[in-house]
Amino acid sequence: MKALSGLSGFVVLGALTVASCTGYAGHDLSPDSLPPGIPDDVREQIARLDSSRPSERGQAAFLLGRMGGRAAPAVPFLIDMFGDYVPLQPGFSGSRTSPSEEAGRALAAIGEPALGPLIEALDHEEAAIREEAVWTLGTMKDPRAVAPLVHVMRHGDGDARWKAAVGVGWIRDPAALTPLVAALKDRDPDVRKAAARSLGWLRDGRAVEPLCEALGDGVAHVAYTAAEALATIGRPAIGPPSSTASAVTGPRRAPARPSRSGSWPPAM
Repeated sequence: MKALSGLSGFVVLGALTVASCTGYAGHDLSPDSLPPGIPDDVREQIARLDSSRPSERGQAAFLLGRMGGRAAPAVPFLIDMFGDYVPLQPGFSGSRTSPSEEAGRALAAIGEPALGPLIEALDHEEAAIREEAVWTLGTMKDPRAVAPLVHVMRHGDGDARWKAAVGVGWIRDPAALTPLVAALKDRDPDVRKAAARSLGWLRDGRAVEPLCEALGDGVAHVAYTAAEALATIGRPAIGPPSSTASAVTGPRRAPARPSRSGSWPPAM
């Protein structure tokens, strides 16, 4: 695994430190083992995160999320659930999900107390925890997560890189424009596609020319996504610069499916 040692400089938020993250099992999460001062209802749901029943773990995460900031003591335990992908039947959350997904939603709902620990989790040794931390930071839409996510987009490994490009787009911070434009030239077509999508979400006219150039990308689904992004930007993209007009006139091809089937996230 490529170390992301540069992330340490971003963790200056003074939030809770992430506990050892080794999966949902193996912790002593009985109410008596938790620090004093935790509200009883929070304590109860933290203990349920260690249940042997996936539905109970998922429901506990869901209920902690509904508590918002009051559930801040649960943050390390919720991060610990990342990678718990046992499918859950539609029920308390209204859709088919998993304990890991419910943990991410809960962390986003908890908000500020979860930000620092999630940034630290970007450097975790387990890929599933790194990737779920990327998703969750994106859904929180806090501009303070942009620099850490850009670091992952540039220097991370595996799927974390393109997921970071998507997460940066979800935040919609203008500071992400320059690194996303650079990512249109990335070696990984999934990163290029994610960068194009995110540039569309930014709706910044300065992205028009780089996106017009991306229309000539040799990978069809990257070029198609660049076209969609230009349509999203709207009026500034109506007249493409002459220097990139040739990219528009090439033969049309049907867009290819993403190389990782079923992994592309919905627009936010």
